[in-house]
Amino acid sequence: VMNVELEFRSGTTANQVTFDLYQNNPNPFAENTVISFNLAKAGTATLTLYDVTGKVIKKIINQYPLGYNEVLIDGDDNLTEGVIFYELESDGYKATKKMINLSK
Repeated sequence: VMNVELEFRSGTTANQVTFDLYQNNPNPFAENTVISFNLAKAGTATLTLYDVTGKVIKKIINQYPLGYNEVLIDGDDNLTEGVIFYELESDGYKATKKMINLSK
């Protein structure tokens, strides 16, 4: 018989919402894709899309609630073909991922 204990080392509990940026779906995409994320706190979030040279090709600034959120990206929205980086920034947190656009 062994005593089993559960210890949280990150300082968060199972009920706390953390800041997370998820991989877009579908990826690669041609028509549209969804970028989803969790916010640890309700407030302003900025989603910025960059081409491979670092040029900003789209910026979305909006108010989002605490928890899970989604942003729909239209493939025909003057996005460059190929690899696109997307970055989410909110309340001092920042995360970046990449996706592939096949819409041209």
